[in-house]
Amino acid sequence: MLVGRIKYRRDWKFVFREEEDAGFLRIVDGSSVLHMRPTDRLIMYKRDFMLAPLKPGKIISHDFRYIKPTTSTINPYAPILIPEKGIKELIATPSIYIVAGDEEKPVFAWGLALNITLRHYRDVRDFAMDTFYIMTEFMNTDPYEPISYRITIEEEGRFDIIDSRTLPLDPPAIHRRVGKYFLLYPQDFVSVDMDWSIVLHPGSRILMESPLGNLETKVEFKG
Repeated sequence: MLVGRIKYRRDWKFVFREEEDAGFLRIVDGSSVLHMRPTDRLIMYKRDFMLAPLKPGKIISHDFRYIKPTTSTINPYAPILIPEKGIKELIATPSIYIVAGDEEKPVFAWGLALNITLRHYRDVRDFAMDTFYIMTEFMNTDPYEPISYRITIEEEGRFDIIDSRTLPLDPPAIHRRVGKYFLLYPQDFVSVDMDWSIVLHPGSRILMESPLGNLETKVEFKG
């Protein structure tokens, strides 16, 4: 099952995307992953409605290199913001995020993101850029299987196309290992970074295509 979130009137709602409802999203009641209740209401899919599929309580690297707060996640299609004019490049590492559930289902879902860092200050500030960019509109609640995806980067009229596949993982084992040292609450993320990165520059445009949905974003200076 693919789960996402949308802007809904003056609030937000979880939604399911189902094959039989092509072009529509099924509204889901409930304010957390533990209390989802499917409804009979359908809404037409619009890109402008889509939010990050989930706002985590915290994001913990599976190898304990970093912890990011909930504010680090940004919505699909929102720009990736560079904090200072003097910064010439960003480092974007594709990541698989594992969503914590409850005792009955410790791993609730998984999805794809870009973990953004800098290569500018040459100190801890390079890891403090507060961005964990959700790369897809939906997360998958079915058992994890590696998937193929494509990232297209446009810079100054040239295109780079990256075709890749997510790492083979054992999400329950990763959840158990991190859970030995951290309390994992429902909706917390455990992040597993890929072993390669992308260099982005001011003005870069990124198109992501995968079975979990597509998105398009750009890199620009804040303010």
